[in-house]
Amino acid sequence: MLPQPFEETVALPPAKPDAQTEPAVDILLTAERPWLVRKCAVLTRNADAAEDLAQETLLEAWRHQQKLHDRSSEQREERRRWLAAIAHNVCLRWLREDNHERAHRILPLPGDNGAAPSDGQEQDEWNLELLAAPDHYSVELEFERTELSSLLNEALAHLSEPLRIALVARYIHGDNHDEITRQLQVNEATLVQRIYRGKQALRTVLTTQLSDELAAYGIYQPGETTIEPLVTRMWCPWCGTDHIVLHENGASDSLLFKCRACNAPVGGKKTDSNWPKVSSAAARYVQLANWLHNYYWHTIDQEPTCIFCGASATLTTHEAPELPARHRGLGDQPGIAITCGQCQRTHYNTLSHLTFDLPQVQRFWQTHKRIHWQPGQPTEHAGIPAWVSTFHSKSGHEQIDILIERQTFRVLAINEQP
Repeated sequence: MLPQPFEETVALPPAKPDAQTEPAVDILLTAERPWLVRKCAVLTRNADAAEDLAQETLLEAWRHQQKLHDRSSEQREERRRWLAAIAHNVCLRWLREDNHERAHRILPLPGDNGAAPSDGQEQDEWNLELLAAPDHYSVELEFERTELSSLLNEALAHLSEPLRIALVARYIHGDNHDEITRQLQVNEATLVQRIYRGKQALRTVLTTQLSDELAAYGIYQPGETTIEPLVTRMWCPWCGTDHIVLHENGASDSLLFKCRACNAPVGGKKTDSNWPKVSSAAARYVQLANWLHNYYWHTIDQEPTCIFCGASATLTTHEAPELPARHRGLGDQPGIAITCGQCQRTHYNTLSHLTFDLPQVQRFWQTHKRIHWQPGQPTEHAGIPAWVSTFHSKSGHEQIDILIERQTFRVLAINEQP
């Protein structure tokens, strides 16, 4: 049995006394909290904020409960549509406020104080805590900007201090020439020369001394058209013993990420024209993981759809012996089958991959860098038969446990242990 408690609670004001023949509104709304937490995590890509946003959504719904005309337990789909609309507005407001704050943040660069990164200090290779903001904002493009800033930090550290300070002031801080000349106490001709020489030196560093690092981010120099398998900087989250390799097929516009040690695959074809174009391997992985999470958990929680043609489908759960042999690479584990009545194809996925796509697990992976997956023993949660999926840190005792209902594969609880 896993450590307790796994219970999720929410405090709502007592139900109004006018609902005598129908279920109490606070009971109906509180029952939707686990679903709302996942909904808010999808909308914001932030597992920590999702808890508070779900609570805010429930309180907002309670204040406007008169708009929920049918409170019967049979109208759960209608109730969820109503809650989803409230959650969308709550999350949108939160994202706008957070993005406004983000816009005023400046990433620290070595040029700010003339010091290079200290030896032995591990820099963040990738960050999964970025938010998917509305409209013009893209989590993948923002991810790539942040990821490449790490590479830029490393490149700037190779430049002399005068060139580095001039580039940072002009292109990172956005100062104009008059402001920079006053700050550095040089004339404009000297400043223009430093900026020009700094850009040339930066280009040379990136294409020579840091060419391997550039390739590790999945960034190719102009004119390079051959797509070779790329060993990324990301550790496999299932075995934690080796790095993930990106296999890209330009002809079919498909991506396949595969571990060199355990061969656990994550792949897909970019059929959605709305995907923004990103170049780094980690940004592509985040892009793919986000898409997989949205597809699978919408299919499990709401309406099963075919991954191939998009038509309505049927979802069934299976124990390990009932799954095709190719899905047993990580050992015996249960999974789901999505069968389409229109194109007559069946798509399978397993417990380990489905739970890894959850925002809470993605955050755990980002925090600990090297983790590995382990199936737990079948258990019960609040009397409901459940499967356990556990990810352990390779460098400590931290772990995150996900309890999945056996019949529906819905998430029952998530518990992170320090």
